[in-house]
Amino acid sequence: MAKPSTIEAQKLGIVKPLDPQPGAFRLEIDEFVQKPDVLNLFLLALESLQDNEQLKKFKELGDDATDKDKEKYWWSFFSIGGIHGWPTQNWAHKHKSSSKPGAGYCEHSSLLFPTWHRPYMFMLEQAIFNKMYEIAGRFPENLQQRYFNAVQTFRLPYWDPWMPRNEANHTRNWAGLFGLPAILKAQEVFVRRPKRPDVLEGIENPLYRYKVPSNADLPKDAQIPWQSLKSGYPAALNQTTIRSPSGMETGRSNDTVLDFKIRSQAVTQNESLTQLLTEMADTKSGWEVFANRKYSWDKGVSLESWHDNMHALIGSGRGAAGNMSNTRIAGFDPIFWLHHCNIDRIFALYQALHPNHYVPEKGPPKEEYQNLHYPLKPFYKSSNHDDFWTSVEAKDWTQCAFAVPGTKLPDTDGDNEKLRHTVATYLHNNYYWISQRSKPDTGLDFPKNMDFVEALIGEPIVRHAPKNLSIKAIVPEKSAALVRTVLPTVAAIEPMSERKPLVVNQVMANDPSAFPAGAVVGKTQRTWDVRLTVRKFAFNDSFNINFFLGGVNDNEPAGFLLFDNQIGFSGVFASTSYAACERCDELREQDIRYSDVVPLTTMLVGCLKTNTSPRGAPEHLRTLESLEPDDVKKYLREYLEWRITLVDGTPKSAEDVKAADLQVKVIDRIYHLPTAEHPLGRYEEPTLHTYITQGKDGGYSG
Repeated sequence: MAKPSTIEAQKLGIVKPLDPQPGAFRLEIDEFVQKPDVLNLFLLALESLQDNEQLKKFKELGDDATDKDKEKYWWSFFSIGGIHGWPTQNWAHKHKSSSKPGAGYCEHSSLLFPTWHRPYMFMLEQAIFNKMYEIAGRFPENLQQRYFNAVQTFRLPYWDPWMPRNEANHTRNWAGLFGLPAILKAQEVFVRRPKRPDVLEGIENPLYRYKVPSNADLPKDAQIPWQSLKSGYPAALNQTTIRSPSGMETGRSNDTVLDFKIRSQAVTQNESLTQLLTEMADTKSGWEVFANRKYSWDKGVSLESWHDNMHALIGSGRGAAGNMSNTRIAGFDPIFWLHHCNIDRIFALYQALHPNHYVPEKGPPKEEYQNLHYPLKPFYKSSNHDDFWTSVEAKDWTQCAFAVPGTKLPDTDGDNEKLRHTVATYLHNNYYWISQRSKPDTGLDFPKNMDFVEALIGEPIVRHAPKNLSIKAIVPEKSAALVRTVLPTVAAIEPMSERKPLVVNQVMANDPSAFPAGAVVGKTQRTWDVRLTVRKFAFNDSFNINFFLGGVNDNEPAGFLLFDNQIGFSGVFASTSYAACERCDELREQDIRYSDVVPLTTMLVGCLKTNTSPRGAPEHLRTLESLEPDDVKKYLREYLEWRITLVDGTPKSAEDVKAADLQVKVIDRIYHLPTAEHPLGRYEEPTLHTYITQGKDGGYSG
């Protein structure tokens, strides 16, 4: 294997996408772990990048640090993760300075939110890839080619939270399909090291947590002000990353509770994702609505709002909050990277669906800098000290190498519509079933079998004919859809004559019998959403807005996300005043508003009198006559409630809700069910119903 170009780029402090390779795709994490050699090198590389001894050595050497020492420091997991927030240190490998604005470079509440994170993903992907190449070269000579082949097919994996993880009876225990991937829950994994390739050695899983370095081992400007964390964050965060903690004293992630939270939010968060990507986003102001909440106001779901909800879901705890709910320390949690790789995938899918929507040449009034050519710091594209990535370089989604939408732009022969249709069909087949609480599409090929992942079980895999694993991919020739077969060591493309076109599942798309009586009229469904706005920095921390049907047990606010009658939630991912972030302070001074959508339709369908399925709302709530406005307005006026909690579960009072200027409104829209021509369906214009929430704390006030 020739030395990759990314090696020299990294030495110069340059962020460079990996060179295209046959069969090299960014895969969903449960598919990624099915490739044992790639997974083995990935875990070893991540373990090495997380080794904090290199940080301590860098501090001790000071001005005597060699170029290699400096590279190890600046391209470590700590330094790359810290770009998102703390520490306040400028990222400056091989460059004078990248002028870090206060406590973070990250573009939140900005039109550049999607594009800034793209080179950020490339940066860690590059660091891992280069480290994998280095480790592969240490294996015995007779194994080196095998491991170099694995390196070439590596791309950063993503975590799609709405892929099934478990075998479950979709009629009796539908939510049981979902949960955290096994590799993200395992505290120990097994690897083969270069010096002992025949031995599976147990190590602490570098995907489960990151052990944070002590401030005593860091340069002064890289030290983290842990004492500034608010009272809802465990002291143990200065030692290790934590997800969904159960209390201030435990200092541990609660994977069981997080599993259940993922299950409880599967429908509404998936519906939000579907809304984000459907044709309803294809408007004149499409990019502004798509990119983030600040500019979408109450117009619909944005990529940033969906992203924020997942941060809150992972970070919110019972009496305490974890890394992912705090903008300053989120980048240290390994799950951050798999989540953001998925955000980059959704961005790429949106680009394929809406090729004419992108960052504008000129930004909005008073924020003109949010434009196509604004430097995305600190991601350098050359050794020139002022030559940063911009949204121009970030635009080409094919360099991300997601299997869908593909690794090559469509030919310039009018094939854009074909690509758009292929991507829309892929999305329908992968996600539409979730919003209907039905059985997964037969072509989904999830959940994956984890019984043969040696990194998880710690035993060599001996089996006869390995089962093929298939994912839908788009390849160069006119971006046609096909099936890529993945074996443990080989990735191959089916010949043209054997390709099978993607088709919309006709039962799911067109058969009203798939719904309770009254849920569908002909080929249309009346859909209902909560649309909300609130002051983003109202509580000087991240917070959740929870929505319910029926009474709320206010004695258990930390458990709101798990209540049977909870419809969904909106997570407001807000920095705190102690963060010393100039961009955040500017937004706080503007007192910007935050907006989101919480879909109601699936919960309302479950509340229909005609719903006899074991799935859906509790029996006492199944009194709704139809989805028509006269029935739904009366029903929601009586039953719709909401509560605000901080991410540690602390409830906010009615006075707090008023001070936050929460505005909750309800809209309905006619949705045309998916067809072969429109695989994602189509929405008509919304109708606002002011009566439903008027007069309630945080209700619509005109």
